[in-house]
Amino acid sequence: MPRLDFTDGSLKAALKEALVEVFDEQRDLLQEIIEDALQEMALAEALREIESHERGVGQRAGFEPIKGEA
Repeated sequence: MPRLDFTDGSLKAALKEALVEVFDEQRDLLQEIIEDALQEMALAEALREIESHERGVGQRAGFEPIKGEA
């Protein structure tokens, strides 16, 4: 099999053109992927904040859980 020589930048140009075409044709799919990723990151950050808050509440001086009957 003959070796192809892409040192002149033709491979980079071909890949760039292919990506632009895919992004142009699949704009809705790309937007959905980005939105899903942003939602996942926001959810992960919210969970980290909740865990951090819960650890802080449990470590306050003088704070003890209520035991016994109400």
